[in-house]
Formats: sequence, C-alpha cells, structure tokens
Amino acid sequence: MNKVDSTTEVANRPRTSLLAKASFGLAILAIYFVARAVMGLWARPLDALAIVHLGAALAATVAAVICGHTALVRIKKGGCALRGKGLAVAGAVLAYLQLLAAAGLAITAAKGLQEERGKAMIVGTRESMQTIRTAINAYEVDTGRYPPDLRSLVKNDAKPGWQGPYIRGEEPMDAWGNAYHYESTRRGCRVVSGGPDKKIGTSDDIEN
Repeated sequence: MNKVDSTTEVANRPRTSLLAKASFGLAILAIYFVARAVMGLWARPLDALAIVHLGAALAATVAAVICGHTALVRIKKGGCALRGKGLAVAGAVLAYLQLLAAAGLAITAAKGLQEERGKAMIVGTRESMQTIRTAINAYEVDTGRYPPDLRSLVKNDAKPGWQGPYIRGEEPMDAWGNAYHYESTRRGCRVVSGGPDKKIGTSDDIEN
C-alpha cells in the first residue's frame, strides 16, 4: 500500500460524532453536579451553592439529551461516515437518569423552601405579636384598662389618658394577612393568630 492509498483510507475511515462525544461528556458533567447538589442539600436544605449546582445539572442534562438525540439522527443519516452511536445512547440514557434525579432534588428543594418560608412567617408573626403586647401594656398604663380592641392601639378611642398611637400605621395583621383575634377582660387579654390554616381554635394557632 503506497502513501496515497494510506491517506485515502484514513480519510474514508468513519469519524466519531462530536455531538455523541458532547452528549456523553455533558452527562458525566451532570452526574458531578447532581452529586454536589445532593451533598449540599443534605447538609443544609437551602444551601445556595447546592441550588446553583442543581441548576447546572438540569442545564447539562437537557443539553446532553439534545446532543444525544441529534447525534443519533445524524449518525443514522450519515451511514458509514459517522460512528459513536454507543456514546450517544449512553449519554442520552445517563442524562435521562440524571434528569430524574435533578427533578427529585428540585422538588425536595422546593419543599425545603416552603418549610423555611413557613417557619419565617411564624417567627414574623410572633415578633408582631410581641410588638402588640408591648403596645397593649403601654395602653393599659396610660388608661388603666386594656384596650377593647386592637384598633384602639392605632386610633384614639376617647378613653381618658390615651396617648397613642401605640402602633404606627394600620391595625396589625399576621404574616398570612389576617387580623389577630383579640379578647379583653378585666384580668387580662389574649392575642391569637390563626396560623397557617388561618382558623382560630386549631392546633396551629399562635398565641402570645
């Protein structure tokens, strides 16, 4: 075989599809990002870096699937000119598996975010109720009695000694946008939030 024949043979040899290589490489990259996201979310439900890794994993898996399917189509059309069907299939399959894993992690992260938001709303409501309690005490010191309702902390209710407003702005609401339930007697008073279910008298009520 002379040099010309050798060169021709090399030129005619099927080449591996770049898209197939890209699909497999992106799938491996997605595995890495998913693993990093799992470790981050395991340590802390809303770890910012883990969320970034999760987003990168989703992007890599989608790209791997697109590259894999495109490579398979081109390999089929190219006949013997292209090879790499195994790489394309492996990349696409791995990408689908990582896509499922990433979707599961995304659901877990969303639930964690919802739980953290719920906790923050409870904390915010308790802080608001503490402010109300302080205002009630100030009203009681000035007037010698507890306010008949929470509006009396904001607007003058014509009680002798009233030196408010004891709370700035409108009548206070809890974190879920509902008015506080208030009861006043000669011996004391109660301030209650309906909590997440927005209903007074259930297990998730918040009382100060």
